[in-house]
Amino acid sequence: MKKSIIFGLVAALFFSSSALKANTESAEIEKLKAEIAELKNIQTLIARTVGLGELVRPESLLLEGANLVGKNDSPYVLIEFTDLHCPFCARFNTEQFPAIKKEYIDKGVIQFASYDYPLLNLHPNAGYAALMQLCAANQDKYLEAKAELFKTGPNLSEEYIDNFHTKLGLEHDAFQACLEDPQSHSKIASSVQYAEMLGFKSTPVFILGKRQGEEVVDYLIINGVLAKDRLDNLLEQLKK
Repeated sequence: MKKSIIFGLVAALFFSSSALKANTESAEIEKLKAEIAELKNIQTLIARTVGLGELVRPESLLLEGANLVGKNDSPYVLIEFTDLHCPFCARFNTEQFPAIKKEYIDKGVIQFASYDYPLLNLHPNAGYAALMQLCAANQDKYLEAKAELFKTGPNLSEEYIDNFHTKLGLEHDAFQACLEDPQSHSKIASSVQYAEMLGFKSTPVFILGKRQGEEVVDYLIINGVLAKDRLDNLLEQLKK
C-alpha cells in the first residue's frame, strides 16, 4: 500500500515536472517567435526608410483604397500605380488598356486595380489631378475622369477645373465638397505611401498576380508601359 502511494507520488511529480517543462519550453518558443517577428518588422522599417522597400515586399497584397474595374471574383488581378501627368502612363491607358479591358477585364479573367502615385517633383499638378479623379470616381465616373485627365495633361487651368464637373456630368456641390474634404487628400496620400512602401520610384508600375480570397499572391512586377501581348505571356506564365 505504501509502495503504491510512493509510486503514485513519484509519477505525479514526474508528470507535473514534465508539464511544467513543456509549458516553459512553449513559452520560450513563443517569446522567440515574437522577438524574430519584431526583428523582421525593424528590418522592414529600416529598408523602407532608406528607400529599399523593394527588398522587403510582402508575400501577399491587399486592394484597399484602389479604384477597381471588373469583377471581384476574377481569378487574376492587375494592379496599376499611375501618375495622371506621366506620358508613359497616358500611353498605357490610351494604347493598351482598351484592348486589355475588352479581352480580360470585361470577360471576368482579370480585375483591374489602380492606385494614384503622383510624382510631384516631376509633375506638380498631378496630385490635384488625382484628387479630381477620386472625386469623380465617387460619382461613378472613374474611367471617364481618368481618360479626360490623361487627354488634358498637366495644363490644369482654373477654367478647366471649374468646368470639369460639367464636362463629366457630375453633381457640382458634391464634387466641390469632395475636393475640399481632408479625407479625400488623405486617400491620395495613402496611395502614395503604399507605392513607396513597395519600393516604387517611377510610373507606371504594374503588378500581376493571382487572387486568393481578399489577397493577391504569386505576383509579378512590371515596370514601364505594359503592352497587351506582354500581358498575354505573363498571364500564361502565372497559369502554370
